[in-house]
Amino acid sequence: MDAERLVRGFLAEHVLSEEDLAKIGREDHLLKTGVLNSLTLSHLIVYLEQQLGIQVPPSEFDPENFQSIRAICDLVERQLQRAP
Repeated sequence: MDAERLVRGFLAEHVLSEEDLAKIGREDHLLKTGVLNSLTLSHLIVYLEQQLGIQVPPSEFDPENFQSIRAICDLVERQLQRAP
């Protein structure tokens, strides 16, 4: 499953309008701009874990892992590689 599609789907459903989401690039900072906050970030992590069957360990709860769509996709790829 495509991680970027999942992240964008989550953002479209829970955070941004389709129009605003279309303006967000892979490298745009989601935390500094307020697209993600602590609550939406928690929901995003749970969503990704459920959709992909991964577990994001607390050691990965670093803001750098969630600063952009690209960073989130990189995190997901690392967790998929670790999954049994």
